[in-house]
Amino acid sequence: MARMASPVSLLILVLSLINTSLCSALLTPESMLSAPRRGSALPNPDGTLALYTLSEYSFTTHKTIRGLYVLDITDGSSWLFSNKSGVTNPVWLGDGDNFIWLAAQDDGSTNFLVGNARKPEARLVDNEF
Repeated sequence: MARMASPVSLLILVLSLINTSLCSALLTPESMLSAPRRGSALPNPDGTLALYTLSEYSFTTHKTIRGLYVLDITDGSSWLFSNKSGVTNPVWLGDGDNFIWLAAQDDGSTNFLVGNARKPEARLVDNEF
């Protein structure tokens, strides 16, 4: 005598097959590698703002796009501060909203830039001290 599966076990089997199919279709190596990656957030001394980087690889252009973002910790909003592709290593300066970061250039050089997190403008730190 053959045993029939219960409707619940059949439903579980069907749902697991659908879930497996969806996951394999959505989680391809390309989709995982091109997913946006956030760097660690670096809070300012006041604990009101944080800096973080976001990078995303494009298989269409074969380039990585990077951005430097500011997060307002008090209300959860964030905004793009710079979308230069070589943006790295932001560090807060003192107790205010000013910070310094590195920006790689196309010619292989690297610039130090200084800016205020609340104002989307940057100033190049020149090499004369």
